[in-house]
Amino acid sequence: MRSKFLALALCLLAGSWCAQSAPDPNFHIYLCFGQSNMEGQGTIETQDKTVSSRFVMMSAVDCGSRAMGKWYAAIPPLCRCGTGLCPADYFGRTLVDSLSDSIKVGVIVVAVAGCDIQLFEKNNYQSYLSSAASWMQNIASSYGNNPYGRLVDMAKIAQQQGVIKGILLHQGETNTGQSTWPSRVKGIYDNLISDLGLNASQTPLLVGEMLPASGGGSCSSHNTVIAKVPSVIPNSYVISSAGLQGVDNFHFNSAGYRTLGKRYAEQMLKLLRANGGDKPVGTTGGNSNTDTTQKAADYNMKGNSLLIQTEDMPTVGGKYCSGYSGNFKGMAYYANNDYTRTTVHFDSAGTYKVTLMGCADADVAAKVTLTIGDASQEYEWSSNTASAVAHTISIAKGGTYTLTVTMLTDNGKSDAYVDYVQIERSANTGMEATDADNEPVLYPNPTDGWLYVSGQDIDEVEIIDGSKGYGLLATRGNVIDTSTLLPGTYLARVTYAGNRSAVLRFIKK
Repeated sequence: MRSKFLALALCLLAGSWCAQSAPDPNFHIYLCFGQSNMEGQGTIETQDKTVSSRFVMMSAVDCGSRAMGKWYAAIPPLCRCGTGLCPADYFGRTLVDSLSDSIKVGVIVVAVAGCDIQLFEKNNYQSYLSSAASWMQNIASSYGNNPYGRLVDMAKIAQQQGVIKGILLHQGETNTGQSTWPSRVKGIYDNLISDLGLNASQTPLLVGEMLPASGGGSCSSHNTVIAKVPSVIPNSYVISSAGLQGVDNFHFNSAGYRTLGKRYAEQMLKLLRANGGDKPVGTTGGNSNTDTTQKAADYNMKGNSLLIQTEDMPTVGGKYCSGYSGNFKGMAYYANNDYTRTTVHFDSAGTYKVTLMGCADADVAAKVTLTIGDASQEYEWSSNTASAVAHTISIAKGGTYTLTVTMLTDNGKSDAYVDYVQIERSANTGMEATDADNEPVLYPNPTDGWLYVSGQDIDEVEIIDGSKGYGLLATRGNVIDTSTLLPGTYLARVTYAGNRSAVLRFIKK
């Protein structure tokens, strides 16, 4: 009863948000809880201080100018005063960058550094807290000495304004190696589902791994325990920490938090797209190849570059089109008219550079056609060595278009494999042109140690395992040490000149 009265009082404090007559189905809300890595220990840098107006956070405590139970722009810190960059930061940013402009994203973060999972168990938190260190008791006191209860209270206020779409967890350092941890997580998840009247089949739990040993993590052995969560909670997913670096033996660095947050978001986007949850409620639109209405799209071309993994394209057709995991993780097009399809919203007309990374399965040419609206280009590979092929495509006006990759020539001897589609703005879009002399280049390639990136204003380089699709290493600047990588072919995602990006391939000897 106490929590009901508190929720009502907080709702009255929250003002106009609570005055809405019904929750907004296009306001997606995510609950985030855990210990110090969910609190956020990353240094907040200049690039982290600007966020979309569609990404907001509800303060779970009174903190400076932020009042408990109210929504604010999601400028870090998102947890409490004095905390840092956390996974929720770039989780929310990635979602709003990828979803329709009609969808807003809100996060609620409740986390306590160093805490055991017991602190979120309804029947155990009091006894655990009574013997906890004084500094932990001080943190818990900011949540009314009941972090789980505060999370539920805030979530109930949020449910009057939007719809809870998922739950994010990062916790386990204190419980490293405990085999009962997955079942205890299930108990907390089940309580949240029950206390908030949620549908478990529609509310996924995303669980992040600990800092890996390669990044200096001393609790990485717990990742084998985390891997068992999906066998205990059906609608749960493990978020990889592979390749991320730490500032100490427990906590990710800022680049690691950004990448981890993006990985949480990428998993959530897959789930949303699978059930249509990425589409704003109340919108309609035709299905023609050139539909320039402002309907929801699978992807949004908002920045200067958009990368679409073919295995994530929601529509697969033809006789034999299926997944591929040879030189990279992608899609295989075996017969004429095998295809994958998605939709992309372009915010402006112009000429776009469209690159396909792919290969053939033998030394016989394989060819596909890529169509965006009424425009198309042919892409050809002559061997089973993966390579990038680029063409330009003109978009007559801004709007939502169907993008299709289709097998064009099947001579019975060769098939086409495609890793990804990358779309980049060209000079005549009315935005700043890409200077070819400034495009990044990797050298030496192949490499057996240090990898250098030429070009101006290199912001970040992330090394991606092309066969698994997740990041292995990340660094600020234009030099990265690849000595810890196994021999093979990798992708480097280079962010440069503010918000431009390029994906380049290199070989580690």
